[in-house]
Amino acid sequence: MWLELGAVGVVVVSSSDMAREILKTQDHIFASRPSNLVGDMVLGKGQDLGFSPLNDHFRLVRKVYTTQLLSQQRIDSFKDLRRELLMKTMSTAFEEGHANRYISFADFMHELFMSITTRMMFRRGAGAHNQEFIKTMIDVTNSDFIFIEDFFPLLKPLDLSGRIKKLRMAAEKYNDIMESIIDNRLKEKPNSKSYNDENFLDVLLAMSDFPRDQLKYLLLNIIIGGTDTSSEPIVWAMTELLRQPTIMERLQSELDDVIGKERLVDLQKLEYLQAVVKETLRLHPAAVLGVPHFSKEATKVAGYDTPANTREMLNLYAISRDPKVWENPLKFDPSRFLNSPIDVKGQQYEVLPFSSGRRMFWA
Repeated sequence: MWLELGAVGVVVVSSSDMAREILKTQDHIFASRPSNLVGDMVLGKGQDLGFSPLNDHFRLVRKVYTTQLLSQQRIDSFKDLRRELLMKTMSTAFEEGHANRYISFADFMHELFMSITTRMMFRRGAGAHNQEFIKTMIDVTNSDFIFIEDFFPLLKPLDLSGRIKKLRMAAEKYNDIMESIIDNRLKEKPNSKSYNDENFLDVLLAMSDFPRDQLKYLLLNIIIGGTDTSSEPIVWAMTELLRQPTIMERLQSELDDVIGKERLVDLQKLEYLQAVVKETLRLHPAAVLGVPHFSKEATKVAGYDTPANTREMLNLYAISRDPKVWENPLKFDPSRFLNSPIDVKGQQYEVLPFSSGRRMFWA
């Protein structure tokens, strides 16, 4: 579907066939990013990964992410940390429950993943700046990243809603805190050879040729991608399980049978848990419209001429609820993924919670 949103032409992709066309067949054309307020104000005009145009910088930074920061070995090294923070959160929740005090599960999950992310970044948190840092990050991540000024550029100087000012202030605060954290870390370990791989900051500082500003933007990418997009699916999963006790009972039965009370187990053995996760991501993708793609050259899509400088937005909500693909698409039914070849890793296009192609999540 073609839309004229202010001064911007937009193609909205709402089917798996069209998603395959954009993300696979013509991925080389549509894999760039448009300029926007968030990328310009918060992320150094595309010096990060998520909002970077398709260029040599993007390819270099993506390599750093995949080989240095988010390799399976690196993620596994934080297993004990994640367990520690999860148990602390659960203990707090139990205490609040025993005291008959109301808790917000969504807030608990958001704070948990914010804590996990900051500890992975700095290992000990943000030190003396920890609470201020977390508050600033909440201000940044609470923005929906969609600004009317991106579609009506003449409105930017007016800032009619005041959101641009708030975002600018949060970005400046983040920059100031990160400068202080980096300075303190450099004083602690002035020799790059003394850095270890215990946290993302040390990994990047050990790369002596890695620009300081880009370091800050990459870490901010991790915060943005590691909080709401991680916590919201868990909140939705719990919501759906509470709505359907029979599904919850089946999941609990699998956990008791395979894991028991104490043992740890390979997640591959928890087939129904995996199905619950996939069904949650199908019905409730964290980023409903994803991050816009951008075509730098004219092309044809489904036989229609698409001019250069067009934005493409993936309607993940519509794709994963398409009645032509899914039976009873509005029903939460994890069993649909049992013995099904459809996965959520970007190789099939019927459900794309993490997108696909060059811009697949963390790319």
